[in-house]
Amino acid sequence: MPPQQLPSAELLEEICVRFILTLPATELESFERLLFSIEQAWWHYEDHVREKPENVALKSLTLKEFTGLIFEKVPGLEPFRRSLEEIYDKFNKYKRTVPVRGAIVLTPDMTKCLLVRGYKKDAGWGFPRGKLSKDETDAQCAVREVLEETGLDIAGLLGEGDYIDAQLGDQDTRLFIVQGVPETTHFAPHVRYEIGAFGWYLVDHLPASYDESKQAFVNEQGGRHRFFNVWPYIKPLRAWIK
Repeated sequence: MPPQQLPSAELLEEICVRFILTLPATELESFERLLFSIEQAWWHYEDHVREKPENVALKSLTLKEFTGLIFEKVPGLEPFRRSLEEIYDKFNKYKRTVPVRGAIVLTPDMTKCLLVRGYKKDAGWGFPRGKLSKDETDAQCAVREVLEETGLDIAGLLGEGDYIDAQLGDQDTRLFIVQGVPETTHFAPHVRYEIGAFGWYLVDHLPASYDESKQAFVNEQGGRHRFFNVWPYIKPLRAWIK
């Protein structure tokens, strides 16, 4: 039976003090900024708090469930608990407009690139990337996201002039092209429950159009894969490699 115990009032208070109550006033001016901080607190709860031996009974929470508990705990936020559904929906829409930065990691011969899969087995495969944080440069974001998702530090490999831009809906994205990473490299994410697998894929075999991306991809072992926003970068990547 999965753990069902909710975090105690004391634990929530400790998390609130660390991630929310000490925030500058400017970070509390909008629900969007506030929920980004709550999201950081949620990752801390899922990745670190629940991993402690004394917390094995703690329930895994969705971000929405965790946000509801925080709204009940933080002074001044209780009245907004009734509007959580609307606030959370607006936050998700806002997140889809935040610029994304990441990297296309290539082997030394540039025939293969690294893709990561979400934590669930049926999740899509995509390039390591994430949202640009406040006061962060494009390159700094890419380095941070790749390090968090793979454990690989690309700071010394990244050339700030080598990148591919793509507009995905309302989201501006930029992936830096990093070459020279051996296939034998060991990857280990710094965040739990976000990345479930790593894989090297032949660049020539990846989908390069929307229609191709909808086709089933079968690997050498017979497994079927689906890709997440990979195709917009493949034609420019092949041109860059040439």
